[in-house]
Amino acid sequence: MVYPEVKSWMSKRDFDTRCKHEVDSVLGMYATAQAGQDLCVLPRSLGDAASALVGVSADLPEIETDLWMVTHYDLRKTARVRALMDALGTSIAPQIVLQNRH
Repeated sequence: MVYPEVKSWMSKRDFDTRCKHEVDSVLGMYATAQAGQDLCVLPRSLGDAASALVGVSADLPEIETDLWMVTHYDLRKTARVRALMDALGTSIAPQIVLQNRH
C-alpha cells in the first residue's frame, strides 16, 4: 500500500488481516468498494460522490494526507495542462474549505 498512514491505522485495528484485497491507489480502493468486494478507506470527496457507497465511520484526521497536483516541468505551462489544473483546482478548493471548517 502506498499510504503508510492508512496501512498503520488499519494494522492497529486488525483491519488489514480482514481485507480481501490489497491495492496501491485510491482509485483501486474506490473501484473495489464500488464493485462491492471489500471495505476501504476513501477520501470523503470520493465516497460522498458515490451513491452506491455508504460511509461507516466519522472522518479519520489521523490518516489525512495531502493532495498534490503534479505535471511534467516541460508541460506545466501548456494551455491544455494549465486548463486542467485550473479546473481541478476550482472544483476541489470548495471541498477543502468545507472540510477544514469541521
